Amino acid sequence: DSEGLTEQFIRNGLLAVDRELGSSFAAAPLEYEAAWDPARSWVDISFRARDAVTVPVPVLEVEVELAGGEQLRMEVSTKFRSETIAAELARARLRLAEWWTDEAEDFALLLATPA
Repeated sequence: DSEGLTEQFIRNGLLAVDRELGSSFAAAPLEYEAAWDPARSWVDISFRARDAVTVPVPVLEVEVELAGGEQLRMEVSTKFRSETIAAELARARLRLAEWWTDEAEDFALLLATPA
């Protein structure tokens, strides 16, 4: 987003992980990335290590090693469409009974029932 709110939100997630696990991800040399993947209809939100870095995670008794340029995926935000969600529901033995959306089709609510 143009205001950087998503990046702030995701970076805040790193601070929460650091607080809970005693790690230092927020201080690591990580660059924020958000890329739209049209083939999958999703935004891939991640950090990429500028340099090789090792982040100790004391609570889990592990170290996370990232090579320079390596991606640390944080979130995948998917744009669902009724056609693709109907196919997914069918694989779960459900059917798309109702689909409600706003005029711009930015948001939707669905009702799934047993097939």
